[in-house]
Amino acid sequence: MVSINERTSHVVFSSLLLLLIAFFAFGSSGQDDPYITFAAAQQLADHGHIANINGEAVEQGSSVLHVAILAVLYKLTGISLGQLGVFTSLFFALACFPPLHRLALQTGITRTAFPMALLALSTAFVYWSMGALESTLTAFTVLHLVQAIIASLHNPQGKGGRIYLFVAICAFLLTRPEAFFVLLLFTALLALLFRPGLPPYRQLATIIVMAMAAFALLALWRWHNFGQAFPQPVYAKAGGFEAKKLFYGLAYFVVSAQASIILYSLNLLRPVYGWLRGRGESNQAFVVVAAFSMAYLAFVLASGGDWMGGGRFFVPVMPLLV
Repeated sequence: MVSINERTSHVVFSSLLLLLIAFFAFGSSGQDDPYITFAAAQQLADHGHIANINGEAVEQGSSVLHVAILAVLYKLTGISLGQLGVFTSLFFALACFPPLHRLALQTGITRTAFPMALLALSTAFVYWSMGALESTLTAFTVLHLVQAIIASLHNPQGKGGRIYLFVAICAFLLTRPEAFFVLLLFTALLALLFRPGLPPYRQLATIIVMAMAAFALLALWRWHNFGQAFPQPVYAKAGGFEAKKLFYGLAYFVVSAQASIILYSLNLLRPVYGWLRGRGESNQAFVVVAAFSMAYLAFVLASGGDWMGGGRFFVPVMPLLV
């Protein structure tokens, strides 16, 4: 059992380590995309609705939650959106350490300082901790979503757990447009990787129903306000699925992932090996972490990767991989 003082010291040490590397090795890493988000946040703060820089009803940002957080902070403080963007990305990077500590304990890791230090040393995570985008916010929502799912598996009848799960699902859907499809693939992988005869089908069905309800509400809101079910960047960048995107995604994984991420990803072979041998994995928390990591990495591959450097697409899943 890790004491409160020990947990606090791990969080403080990891936070200081990340801050030192972020400030002295990288500095502000945002490129042009944050300013697209800033324009939407400015419109929301000034006029009460999301619009593009010209005031047209176009959702030009990829993350509704990120835009809303920036708009509220700008309205309350008056600090420039450029500064708020860097501050929020750094804040959510640091906010990932406490839930990562809890998740490490849930998966059976007693030396919790180890994964926390690995995250603080992760090039992709540290680089984008000052990127002014929603990357670290997504990592934060993913950590809480995974913990909510683990809690629902251990105590499926808990009312508070179901509320936590639904809020976490909504936060994830509001943070990234691909979230709904990641959740669908995740539940399928989770059913496969559990020990034969033990998949918690009722809990998995609950996750799917909650995700479908939240996604439907979000899509209806978008259709009412913007005339389309997804943010504009999805139509501008993603398009339809093409087989060549898998090749581009694999190239992106090899080139942009850094050696550490590739090594961390190899640990995902453990539950796959157990599944192939017909035994499955007994540690429920580890199965949840592995299944979600696989689902998100599958999105990275299927999307064809990202044009920005620093392995941005890996940031949301980095706390799970370490």
